[in-house]
This record gives sequence, C-alpha cells and structure tokens, in this order.
Amino acid sequence: MKLLIVDDQPGVLEGLVNGINWEKEGILQVVTAQNAEQARKEFEKGAPDIMLCDIEMPVENGLQLFCWVKDQQYETCCIFLTSHAEFDYAKEAIHLGVFDYILQPAPYQEVVETIRKAKEFLLSRRERQKVYHVGEQLLEDKIHVAASVQRDILNGLGNSRFVETMGSLGALPTKGKPCFLIMVQILRYHSMTEKEEQDDMAVEMSKLVNQDFPDNSCYVVVSAMGENLLAFILQEKNNPEPEEEAVRNRLAVFLSQCGETFKCSMAAYMEGPLLLREMADGWKMLLKRKADNVGLKEGVYLPPKTQESFQNHHYHTAGIAHWGKLLEEGYGPAMEEEAFGTLDEMARKGLLTSKTLAYFYQDFLHMLHGITGTEGVRSVFFTDQEQEMYQNGARSIDHMKALIHHVACRYQKGTAEEDQKAAVFQVIHYINEHLEEDLKRDDLAAYVHLNPDYMARIFKREIGVTIKEYIIQRKMREAQSLLKTTSLPVSFIAAKLGYSNFSYFSQTYKKTIGITPQEERSQEGAVNNN
Repeated sequence: MKLLIVDDQPGVLEGLVNGINWEKEGILQVVTAQNAEQARKEFEKGAPDIMLCDIEMPVENGLQLFCWVKDQQYETCCIFLTSHAEFDYAKEAIHLGVFDYILQPAPYQEVVETIRKAKEFLLSRRERQKVYHVGEQLLEDKIHVAASVQRDILNGLGNSRFVETMGSLGALPTKGKPCFLIMVQILRYHSMTEKEEQDDMAVEMSKLVNQDFPDNSCYVVVSAMGENLLAFILQEKNNPEPEEEAVRNRLAVFLSQCGETFKCSMAAYMEGPLLLREMADGWKMLLKRKADNVGLKEGVYLPPKTQESFQNHHYHTAGIAHWGKLLEEGYGPAMEEEAFGTLDEMARKGLLTSKTLAYFYQDFLHMLHGITGTEGVRSVFFTDQEQEMYQNGARSIDHMKALIHHVACRYQKGTAEEDQKAAVFQVIHYINEHLEEDLKRDDLAAYVHLNPDYMARIFKREIGVTIKEYIIQRKMREAQSLLKTTSLPVSFIAAKLGYSNFSYFSQTYKKTIGITPQEERSQEGAVNNN
C-alpha cells in the first residue's frame, strides 16, 4: 500500500517517516508533502491508499485538501492529525467522511494502530467491491445466456432442460402459463450517428422493457433475431390471463421511449396468449405479419381477430403503360410523382400488402424492360449498390420508392449528373449554415427533395466522404477556429456546436484534429505568449 504524509513541519514529517517501521506494517511506499499543493502533485503521480494529514497548514488546510480529494473521487482513506481538540474541526472532518482523527502529540503506536484499522477497512471495502463486480458479471452472463436460449425457442431449437433451468433462475417465463410474444421491428433510423450494434441494443432495450413491465414474472430479456428485428416474451406474475389491451398500451409507451433512446421509428407485433411450447409457431406468424407491413408504419399491431384471407387474383398496376411513355420522353420526375401517388393511395386504402407490393414491383420491372431491354436495365442498375436496390424493391414501400426514384433520375431532360451535383452543394451549404443544429440525414434529404438513401449515395460519390463524416469534420474545424480566435470556454464551444456530452466532443475532436481541445487551446496560448 501507499501512504502520503502531509505536514508543514519538516521535523514532524521526518519523525513519522523514520520513527515507524512502515514495511512491517505492509506500507511499501511512503511519500511526503509539506503543503496542499505538493500533496496534489503526489496524487497526480498516483493516488495513495492512505493519507495521514495535518489540519492546521498555511494557505490551504487539511480539511480543504480532503475536500479536493473527495471532489476528484479518489478513494483514499484519510486520517487527520491536529494539536487542537476543537469540536468544529472534528465535526467538519466527520461530515467529509474522514476515517479517523488523531490528537497531537500522539505516540507512534497510536498512529500505527490507526493505520492498521485503515488498512483493514480498505481491504474489506475492496473485497466487497470485488464480490459486487463478480455479481454484476454473473447477472450479465445470465441475461446473455437467457437471450440465447430465448432465441433458440423462437427458432424451434429450444432445449427443454435449458428452458427449465433459466426459468428457475428467473431469467425466462414459467412453463405452463400463458405469455405474449412481442416482435420489435426497427423501421428507420432518424439520427446520423452509427447504427447501434443489435446485441448492444437488445441489452439496453431489456432495461427499458423491465421499467415499463414491472409486473412481469421474470426479468425480461430481449433477443436480437436478425437485421432490425428483436423479440421478447411477457408473462404477468399474478394475472393468469394477461389483458391484451393493457399490454398494448404499455407497448405503445415502450416504443416511444425506444424511439427517443435509439433515434429510430419502430413497430411492435403481438401474438398470444401462447405457451412456451407454442412460441416457435407464434414467431412464424409474426414474421408473416411483419412482411405485410410494407408501408413501414409505426405502432403496435395486435393479433388479428379473424384469419386473414388473400385474393388470388393478380393485382394489376393501373397507369403502368403511361409511365413507360413518360420515361421514354424524358419525363422521369413526372413518372415518379404518379408512381409514388399510386403507392401512397394503395397504402391509404389498406391494399398494400407484401403480395400486392410484389405485383407492383413485377409490373414496374416489366415496364422498364419493355422500354430499355435487358442491356438497358443493366446500365441503369450497374453498381453493386444499384443491383441491391434492384433486387430489394419489393421489401417495403421505401425500397420501392428508392428504386422508382433511381430510374426517374436516369430518365429526365437535362443532365442528371449536374442536378445531382447541385443537390449535393445545396446540402453542403445548408450544413455550413446550420452547424449549431443536430443535423439529420432525413432532414437534409427533405431539404433537397431527395430520397435519403439516394442523397447519401450521391453525396459520398461527389465529396468522397459520408454525410456524417463531412458534418463531423466541419463541426470540428469550426471548433478549432473558435478555440484559436476566441476565449470562449471549451464546454461552451462544444454546446454551441450541438454536443451536450463534453467527453464525446473531446474524443471526436481528438480523432478528427489529432489533439484534444484543451491541447489546442494550450498551443494557441503558447504561440500568443511568444
């Protein structure tokens, strides 16, 4: 252990250092300081385990020094030395959380005994902290295992022994009692930050769902089930027949909180009540219902009251021949407007399902092949990203609109490339004029009337970096300019550029510029002094 002795009298320091066999007491390092300033420098070199400190010192007394130690969140155990038995001193020392208080002059044996007690206290506290951290790790491991077992249950791979074991540990619902199966689908991300890893999102979502469903029979774990899909099971502790409407209302609140936390829009699909052995079939039903939400509408979707029926006739897209003529004549935007209107009308009337969207997609591609031929279509969808767009058009209304917009841009009078460059520079101008705002990709796309994915693609092609990277670079360059040319506090500059988290701002600044904001300010001050 390390001991720091602080006293303004050199004779006292020397006596305490040399008058006690510290090595015998398990103190392997003893350092000294004659005032609070020297003591802080010793803390910067490495925080001591125990500080033996005089109270009465010039400039800054021991009580003030210990206040600083507490403010810096050091876990040093402090023992005060004083030659005055004043109640006010003792009262303030106790209030600060001092370990003990020794009146001078005191025999070395009393000092040794107090140090021994401090050592025992520190060792006991560290042992408790170790046990606490082990417990936290075990809980985290239990949650990850439960999420994996739950995933297997939904995929039809559940091992009944594992299910029963996790149920006995309170990490999965009890067998034989009805549950609601919930699928959460991430529809769109609204923030320009990186998408969160699915497993990390599942852990954070577990915390939220347990806040909103405190009456659940066990800790609710959320399982990542694939791209933009998560799942969990709800089983009320005391209610043998869970109420569907009550669950729906709580899910609506839960989705709202998730949207704020993860900066995205979501839909939740319910199935049940079900028993655990029925979960795999329930999950298949939810996948079918999710596939029919091609309009990517937010909200909570309850189990259907009656079996859904689908008409077997081929859905024919009205006006498709006219769209082909518009493309041939170079009126791509007009075609886009009509096609978007048709899709929106289908969605409004409740006609847009996975099946009708597939028919729409097939009709559109058939029209496109008719006016361009196979080779022409290949030239329209040439890159890997464009090929992916071509293949995924029937996945959702957003995917279909992106495909239509891409085609429309290739068939319009004037130079599409010039229009794209103009849109990119409009976005750049907007970013430069609004650096203090929380700039979002969808808002920027709306500003230039483009599909967000399409705008992101042409921006990267024209500028060489993503929109997110460009915004970060511009904000950090603006911060650098303010640091060099003004005396504004660094925290104020961070807030001015839309960063509420100062630590994240400093990390981003260093990653972009190469040094921290504080180092930037220090360098500028050194230049000015010269």
